[in-house]
Amino acid sequence: MDHLHSPVTAVTRQDFTRLKPEFTVQEALDHIRRDKLGEKIVYFYVLDENERLKGVLPTRRLLSAPLDQKISDLMISRVVTIPSKATVLDACDFFILHKLLAFPVAESTGTSLNI
Repeated sequence: MDHLHSPVTAVTRQDFTRLKPEFTVQEALDHIRRDKLGEKIVYFYVLDENERLKGVLPTRRLLSAPLDQKISDLMISRVVTIPSKATVLDACDFFILHKLLAFPVAESTGTSLNI
């Protein structure tokens, strides 16, 4: 039970695919094919040029969109993030409350993203 009070950053991943809002679906798919993918892909994370989180793109939405559609038009821009200072127990509350499959963990500035 002590692990529940550990920092959430101790159990997060950093091997997620970063997409840019200006990518088209085709460019995003090309980027994904070139990039080293993490173990599990539930959502893709859209970051600006300063590595700040701008949105989340569910895999299904990416795969079903027209190839010329912009990622910025598909992404969910109201992102629920877990604060980087949260504990594992705090993160559990997020999963129960929001019923999502994954959450980005970020600094208040939207940087230092982990999954």
